Amino acid sequence: MTMETLKPAGDDDESQLLSALTESVKKLSQPLVEIYHLRCSGMSYEEMSHVLDIPLGTVKSRMFEMVGQLREEIELWNAR
Repeated sequence: MTMETLKPAGDDDESQLLSALTESVKKLSQPLVEIYHLRCSGMSYEEMSHVLDIPLGTVKSRMFEMVGQLREEIELWNAR
């Protein structure tokens, strides 16, 4: 999903989207929340691997899972 697939947003819609994203993040498992916050802080996959002391492949698989779950939630929000 790209930002272009979202409906045009006004200030209120943007606020609602941010709220929907915040609620969606709360539904993630703790390992995925950690990945979300580290990535949002600008860390590379390699940096996340080092900070969390997990293999790079695990970081990649968690990123894939996290993005998929958030995509589903936002698509549901966008379909309203």
